[in-house]
Amino acid sequence: GGILISDTVKNMMEEKSVKMRGGVLRNQAQYLRKIRVPYYESIDALDRQRLSKAFVDRDRTLATEICNRLYMEE
Repeated sequence: GGILISDTVKNMMEEKSVKMRGGVLRNQAQYLRKIRVPYYESIDALDRQRLSKAFVDRDRTLATEICNRLYMEE
């Protein structure tokens, strides 16, 4: 959940999805399948905990910070 609320994933979705009237993204399964998500085991235990907390707290800034680092490591 923490990964999915991040601006990092939002930007990926904007690149792949169709934008409808009003600027709303058309989120369909075919677009969500294209999103790369790191393997759970490859994420550091502290980052897993922080992503979980970011999801619960709806802290998009924290989630984005962690995801930017995770995706840069790949």
